[in-house]
Amino acid sequence: MAAPSYTKHLGEGDLGVETTIQESTGTGDADKIPATGADGKLDLTFLPDAIQPISHSGTFGGTVAAGKFIFADSADAYKIKAATNAGVATKAGGFVMAGGDADDPATYYSGGKVTGLTGITANAKYYLDADGGYTTTAPTTAGSIVQVVAIGIDSTSLEITIGDAVRL
Repeated sequence: MAAPSYTKHLGEGDLGVETTIQESTGTGDADKIPATGADGKLDLTFLPDAIQPISHSGTFGGTVAAGKFIFADSADAYKIKAATNAGVATKAGGFVMAGGDADDPATYYSGGKVTGLTGITANAKYYLDADGGYTTTAPTTAGSIVQVVAIGIDSTSLEITIGDAVRL
């Protein structure tokens, strides 16, 4: 679909047609009118850096499925692995939207909103579970950790809020 356009007054009675933009490249796009994308939302390039998701890069240290909480393994050159509530050494430090296999590049987020999920309860606390996922049930097994990793926003969205890990 072509980007929408609008009529612009160019001065001295002249009119012109301008096209909206769906992404910003910075100061060169000053005074241009943005358009929403196919999802009906503004592209993140229009937002201040302080509002951007907090992302980091690394390398997977094994297979990690999409949508899992992760940790950077200090014993394995800080490779990205699925977090677990089994102990403090494997507590969550981020979340991956896209999974990968060993030695694949990894992008993970330590804050921000995750959308496109199902079965989320608004305002519920979500805890790290045993396989890098999340649950509304806090662990109770001795030796495991309790770590709040997200808060439900609505039925399809979580706000990543990685908290401290408390060992039981």
